[in-house]
Amino acid sequence: MNISIQFKLTTFQPGSRGFNNAIFEPVTPFTVSVDVPVKYLVNAEQYLTDPLQGNKPPDPVLTIEGWVYVEDIFLNRANAELALPDDSVEWEDE
Repeated sequence: MNISIQFKLTTFQPGSRGFNNAIFEPVTPFTVSVDVPVKYLVNAEQYLTDPLQGNKPPDPVLTIEGWVYVEDIFLNRANAELALPDDSVEWEDE
């Protein structure tokens, strides 16, 4: 089961000096939505059960693995589970 997480992007750049750890730029004017498997939420049980009890679901909280999943989507990194099989053909000498 996947849930849709919405957030605003902020760009982050490492600082050029040792004491200046990072530079944050303003938030972008648009919202991004990403479908994330529920197993990557710290508060998955509460997120799923609150609406059944008539309560508003809490804001989803990603695990570290969940954030890596989101980064992989944005950075177009290959996922080992989604790797395509090698279709190369080995020819024998005739």
